[in-house]
Amino acid sequence: MKITNALLSTGSLLLLFSQALAAPPGGHLNITQVFMDDTSIMIIGEDLLFGPQGPTVTLGEHGTLTINSATDTLIDALLPVGIPDGDYRLTVSGGNGQSQNDGYDLTIGAGASQGPQGDPGPQGDPGPQGDPGLQGEQGPQGEQGPPGADGATGDRGPQGVQGVRGEQGLPGLPGADGAPGAQGEQGIQGEQGIQGPKGDTGAAGADSEARTAICELYAAMGMILPEICTIPNNNDKIVFVTDRGSNGNLGGVAGADAKCQLDADLAGLPAATYMAWITDSDPQSAPAHRFTTQLDGTDGRYVRTEGTVVADDWADLVDGTLQAPITFNPNGVEENGVVWTNTTPNGTIASPILSDSCGDWLDDDLTGAKGYIGIVGFAGFRTDSSWTQSDSIFQDYVCSNLALLYCFQQ
Repeated sequence: MKITNALLSTGSLLLLFSQALAAPPGGHLNITQVFMDDTSIMIIGEDLLFGPQGPTVTLGEHGTLTINSATDTLIDALLPVGIPDGDYRLTVSGGNGQSQNDGYDLTIGAGASQGPQGDPGPQGDPGPQGDPGLQGEQGPQGEQGPPGADGATGDRGPQGVQGVRGEQGLPGLPGADGAPGAQGEQGIQGEQGIQGPKGDTGAAGADSEARTAICELYAAMGMILPEICTIPNNNDKIVFVTDRGSNGNLGGVAGADAKCQLDADLAGLPAATYMAWITDSDPQSAPAHRFTTQLDGTDGRYVRTEGTVVADDWADLVDGTLQAPITFNPNGVEENGVVWTNTTPNGTIASPILSDSCGDWLDDDLTGAKGYIGIVGFAGFRTDSSWTQSDSIFQDYVCSNLALLYCFQQ
């Protein structure tokens, strides 16, 4: 039985999605949602890699589809070119067992209608208990207690007998000069003087582009980076993507900043302020108005945790194209997924509508709410504008789903 249908348009195609049939009782591989655009099919589910053979995606008579990337919760497959309108059965298989297969009915074509909503599936088992939180700060010192009572006064001793005053002696001869005294302690160091004005930015080296290309090649091949890739500039700023997702309730923009700061501190990155590339319904919350790296005159290169340059400066960062995708987490491991942003490529707000930022990033269950996202890792790693503002139907991401965060050193 189809559970939900949604009619959506992308370019010249009209795409109809259907919620997958519930997984068999006791099964593991389970499809929960499918999104499509002109070229890709995004399959969301649970245990999508379950089975000894690895995932295989088929679409009706079109047979096996090419998989761009796959994780336990998301498969990105290539949509066949020129596929005709009609009903199709989408299947994901990891083996021959019942628990290693699941299917999903979908209709491609114009004029499709929305079907009835199916009954909700059974609630899953509770997840494992999370790790203990960090120890709280030490509480304030208590108030000083009242003074104790005065002790009893002791007895006064007897006064001694005064002696007889002797006669004054003759003045003595002048003594010899004494030895020089010991050298006194060194005085306290004076306060540091005011920092001088910032010097002019030096010209870029002739081998800047070649250096970036070499570093990207070594990183893509998983090889140890040469020394030229690990020598930072004084004004280099680290950028990374978080290694775990969160739903749309981030605790607001301030809560997103706190997640970035905690990840940077735990990974031992350089001591600095780290802020999230994210915007709520207030235009002034956007990175272009909030980030200090381009407001206080300390502009510099933006580099990944393994040293590859993402942008030469703020102007290069917001010109619509990155030199390299932001795919490394704070521990230097590459990530795939979607990212909460509501931010355009030039660092300004994407939508002032409250529901487009999951209720200012404070609600993961707001009726009709969605969060504007960017995409990291899929379809060849995004360096165009879709790194922060996706141009596909996948940009309207349900707030109860999980997504990552981009983090920038200030």
